[in-house]
Amino acid sequence: MKWYAAVFVGALVRYLLMSSEYSGLIRGRVEVATPLNSWKRAVEGAYLYANGTNPYDGDLYHQNPFILVSLWYLMQKAAAYVGMVFIQLEIGTAFMLKAAATVFIRELYEKQRRRRDSFAKDTEELQIDAGDLGNLPYYVGLAYLFNPYSILNCVGQTTTVASNFLLALFLVGTAYRSRIVAGVALALETQMNIYPCVLIVPAALFIAESTPRNKWLSIGTTCGTFLGAFLWFNYAGFVIMGDWSFLDATYGFILNCRDLQPNIGLFWYFFTEMFDHFRTLFLYTFQINA
Repeated sequence: MKWYAAVFVGALVRYLLMSSEYSGLIRGRVEVATPLNSWKRAVEGAYLYANGTNPYDGDLYHQNPFILVSLWYLMQKAAAYVGMVFIQLEIGTAFMLKAAATVFIRELYEKQRRRRDSFAKDTEELQIDAGDLGNLPYYVGLAYLFNPYSILNCVGQTTTVASNFLLALFLVGTAYRSRIVAGVALALETQMNIYPCVLIVPAALFIAESTPRNKWLSIGTTCGTFLGAFLWFNYAGFVIMGDWSFLDATYGFILNCRDLQPNIGLFWYFFTEMFDHFRTLFLYTFQINA
């Protein structure tokens, strides 16, 4: 019961802030909205697409055409309920994080129970107890529902909310060892932000634990599922736009750090101070460590 009460309070906080005079201020803050997740840019890109103009011709829109069409459809069919859609995505994310945490903590508890005889004495305080099976997933959900940055992104209606939803779906798919759910969710997320693609490696290793005899086959199948979905979504972008120009406007924009608008990251400040002569060297260095 307390979980549903927490969900209600979290949703209510988001709704009240969205309905307040501060929503416009939050939506325009560079700490919340960036060129990659700005809802204003997403709406303008959808408007250009609806009017037959390629949104990738300028420096306005930097997400995959598949996402573009989804946003356009949302604006056409449910423009008056966009705020509620964001809140529902947040609630769904919290539920999925709680579900994934439940599976993970149960598996850890079972592994601990099987190996308990090998543990050193007086380590009981460090071990997982039965009460943690319900408490820890609850705290994971609370941590997301009342995370100030999550709330601000929801109120600011940034596409980070959708990214969080897809990442939570990926974690659920991984927890339940569903490589299709995990692979497709991560492929969709990679259309919005390329860096999470590296998560397929730990996901493949985790899923492969259930098939020790065919470990490498399982890893290859999981990675292949992700790669296939990733290529399919990009091909869908080609079909939608009629050319591959969106690749440079999306992945190229991220990898080349073309926009130096201030935000909470480090890239913009570092490359603002960077001499052009050294830009390529440090661009590779930063991207390798990103």
